[in-house]
Amino acid sequence: DTESTQNPRGLWWQPGNIPLPTPVTQKSPARSAVANVTSVLSPTATNHVIFSYSALKLDNGWDDPSKVQQAAQGTSFTNPYGNSAYIPDVVMNFGSEASMWAAQDVDNIFAYNGFARFTDNFTKVLNTHAVKIGGIVERQYKQQNFQHQNNVQLVFAPWGNGSTGNEFGDLMRGRPAQAVVGQPSAIGHFVAWNYEFFVQDSWKAS
Repeated sequence: DTESTQNPRGLWWQPGNIPLPTPVTQKSPARSAVANVTSVLSPTATNHVIFSYSALKLDNGWDDPSKVQQAAQGTSFTNPYGNSAYIPDVVMNFGSEASMWAAQDVDNIFAYNGFARFTDNFTKVLNTHAVKIGGIVERQYKQQNFQHQNNVQLVFAPWGNGSTGNEFGDLMRGRPAQAVVGQPSAIGHFVAWNYEFFVQDSWKAS
């Protein structure tokens, strides 16, 4: 299954008050599969194998990246930690709920999650005993990045040095109270392994 949502005023809770030149499109395709095989090895022995797989991709990217690049909007903000091609984020009065222009600093903010699991259960009947031996091997993975103000965040507030006393007046004069800059977001690659084994014996006392 795949779901797709467009956010014209920015990602997450759409914090911007003004629609961006192009919306942020959220796509979340999901895939799952299960296969199992039961083998009767003898009148007293069986083996059951299960393989399961699941993956979820969460992509949050510009619908048309060319419309939010600095070259398209006539801006040229630089970042000493590494420049971003995208327009800056604009916040009024240092409140995320009052963001005027919520622009993310990368083309795609993503998180890819999934796992693959192998299960094997062997059962053997021995007189009054039913012995079961089994185990699970599972691999979990996650790849993710995040926004990090690499495109520069400009904060306009009346407490800024040389402020006009009005956020929009400061915006017209190009006097931000604060500028936030960040390095380009790194991509995290996370992998975890899970191992489980058991031995079980069921028997009749009489």
